Amino acid sequence: MRLWRRFALGHVRRVPGSRRLATERPPPKAFKGSNIQAGSPYSKELRLLAHVFETATAGDPSSVCDAIERFGEDVLNPAGQWLKVAGRHKTTVLSKAMKNCPKGGSILEIGTYCGYSALRMAMALPGARVVSLEVDPAHMVIARNMVAYAGMAHMIDIWTGHSKDVLPRLPQRYGGRHQFRLGGVFMDQKGSRDSEFASEIFWCFSCLASSWPRGGQVCRSCGSVWVLGLGLSRVGGDPTQGYHEDLSVIEQLGLLLPGAVVVADNVLKPGSPLFLWRLCKGSAYDNHIVRVKEFAMPSEDWMSVSVLRPEAAVEMESMSVEVPTVERGKGQAPQGAWPVPPEELIQLQWESDRIRAQATRPGRGSVSFAEWASYAEGMKEKMVNHGIFETEDAEQLESGAELF
Repeated sequence: MRLWRRFALGHVRRVPGSRRLATERPPPKAFKGSNIQAGSPYSKELRLLAHVFETATAGDPSSVCDAIERFGEDVLNPAGQWLKVAGRHKTTVLSKAMKNCPKGGSILEIGTYCGYSALRMAMALPGARVVSLEVDPAHMVIARNMVAYAGMAHMIDIWTGHSKDVLPRLPQRYGGRHQFRLGGVFMDQKGSRDSEFASEIFWCFSCLASSWPRGGQVCRSCGSVWVLGLGLSRVGGDPTQGYHEDLSVIEQLGLLLPGAVVVADNVLKPGSPLFLWRLCKGSAYDNHIVRVKEFAMPSEDWMSVSVLRPEAAVEMESMSVEVPTVERGKGQAPQGAWPVPPEELIQLQWESDRIRAQATRPGRGSVSFAEWASYAEGMKEKMVNHGIFETEDAEQLESGAELF
């Protein structure tokens, strides 16, 4: 990691008298997507980073975000691949929601991926601190490079680790629970706790060749000695855990300001039925479920936008604890109760984790665009049967309508 940090920060400098990072020199000419072997570990994300370095303007976060979207639409989409970022219609929903956050709070993101949404939120809320969590250390490294290249490292902090481990300790990084208050939360993490990574990955700083699991001090492709070995391990757990669990931890810590805005992506595809049941059948939030077009994919998805009611925020703060209790899937939470979800919704949660795992397997074609569209329609039909349905359309928001 120190080698990668030295490599990344060698291309930026700190502006005198400011925390802002600006570009010092462009990335090396050898840092090109064409040098990255297709199908190698994290090849999609590394090609994305190289594409941004090649096409975006350093120090311009809008240019960086535009380059990320073009990579998803112009490079991956024709090949039947998908870039999991909240782009286009989803950006409109996220930006409009976050602009209604109460003043004075930080923004928490769970699921950084490559840093796209963190940049979008930082641009929508100038001066607000964006704190982002990413479970995959390789994605964290790429996201930090993306944020530094965009010149936004003074506004965005990226931490690595699983939310269930990092969330309870995070307030202490910012002066304690009473100092680290949240005006907004964006949830875009994998809904399942179950992820598996290779034991070791090697990246070459000169040509970005990678090998898995073999590597060494000399790159097999270009002969460079600058090779990074990144050790990763299996993260296991209960596949029924997801957004609802992380929200419960945040509530128990008493971090949410009155009127805090909680946004969650992909609540239809792959889906978070237990999370939506918790929101819609509880009394703590005013909820919107927004129908959106999936970014760079011909499929429908939903985003949920929930606003914490003032009386619920006061109750959560008065009942806050230092050590939260992990919420389980069937109905009860330390901050209250709601009807026990029907067995069909519990089964849908398992189905969402199954297809998510299938989609994140290495290689192409694990879930086709047509399969995703069909899956989303089936998920929608079953959730509507239990009173969970879209209330807004992102196309109307694009035309100037407001959420609030």
